[in-house]
Amino acid sequence: MNFETFDKPNLYDHLDRFSPKIESPDIIPASFLSSYDSSKPSSTPIPFSTLCFISQNINKGNINTHSLLNSFLPWSSAISSNVTPTNPSLTADIVMVQEPWWGRISIDTTTNRDIIGTVNHKEWTRILPSITDPYLDVVTYVRNNIGLGFRFSPQPDLCNSPSVLIVELQHANGSLFIINIYNPSDSSALIPLLDLQVLSTHPCVISGDFNLHHLLWSLDSTDLKSTPTADILVDLLTNLGFTILNHKGVTTFFRKEYQSVLDLTWTSPDVHIQDWEVAYHRHTGSDHYPITWTLNVSPIVEDTPNVSYAFCETNKDQWFERFLSIMDDHWDFDAEINTVEDLELAITTYVSILTQASNLARSRKHKNPHPTRWQNKDTQAALKAMRKDRN
Repeated sequence: MNFETFDKPNLYDHLDRFSPKIESPDIIPASFLSSYDSSKPSSTPIPFSTLCFISQNINKGNINTHSLLNSFLPWSSAISSNVTPTNPSLTADIVMVQEPWWGRISIDTTTNRDIIGTVNHKEWTRILPSITDPYLDVVTYVRNNIGLGFRFSPQPDLCNSPSVLIVELQHANGSLFIINIYNPSDSSALIPLLDLQVLSTHPCVISGDFNLHHLLWSLDSTDLKSTPTADILVDLLTNLGFTILNHKGVTTFFRKEYQSVLDLTWTSPDVHIQDWEVAYHRHTGSDHYPITWTLNVSPIVEDTPNVSYAFCETNKDQWFERFLSIMDDHWDFDAEINTVEDLELAITTYVSILTQASNLARSRKHKNPHPTRWQNKDTQAALKAMRKDRN
């Protein structure tokens, strides 16, 4: 296709009817064009980000909680471990706490009564379960500067329990339910957990202190290797396709000479977690070790605002020069397009090229949104010459 044969004036024949705005959902950002390769699949993949998770029972320790939140910040990890903060095992984006500290955080000056709560931190957003009175068993923290491409929202309507906390993570490809659980010794948290409908309908990650023994994860030396309650949990979750990530016999709890596996992580079939480990080297003072893992997810690409362009005779040549240059670099389609997929990609690419050319060659808009029709390149040149002669 010879772009030099384009009938250039036709584009400018009806400037008064040409919309100055191109809706952003209809275009691809110009930055994508620099890496365009026609040999790749027609859909442009959205780059993913690695989110880092930590789950730990901190044994109701105030200091333990602050230590956990501080030591897994990127800059703190780099200092304490003398490594780069990009190492996923040393930083955290989401922290799931079981048995949090719960106590006096302030005083109500009007009633002189204590205000009860849990640890807050300026670098983290704290998410609490729907029931916090008279106590709570779980708290989830999301790092404040995690990025704009992810949205975290608590789901209190799904579970009304102080021991089960559900947070929905929305990303470019859908959503993921992050379920934080502390199961007391009476197993009272298992009923609200296993009644959740989202376990069978949405991608889920379940992590926390289950306080249960089973042959799948317990130490061989554990006297009580399995309980009926643990059998029910395993049967229901495995029937739903969940997988336990724990390695059998890798301890998560210790007390003097006793060791056990109480902290578990389960994932639904369509969740692919990486780098799961019991992070002994990141222990922060509790009698439970932290569990860490990473998850690759694509951030949401926010819509860019509409851009206004000033098309007129004065920038026509500059616009076509930019347009033809970009077309030569990025238009790799044949004269005949035979598939729907290639047609859609060609249209999207062409609109993107138009947009990029306009971004590079657009002129500043007149202050008057309705400039006079007689104003063109010749009148502007005459006006410029007149002003030069006047000076």
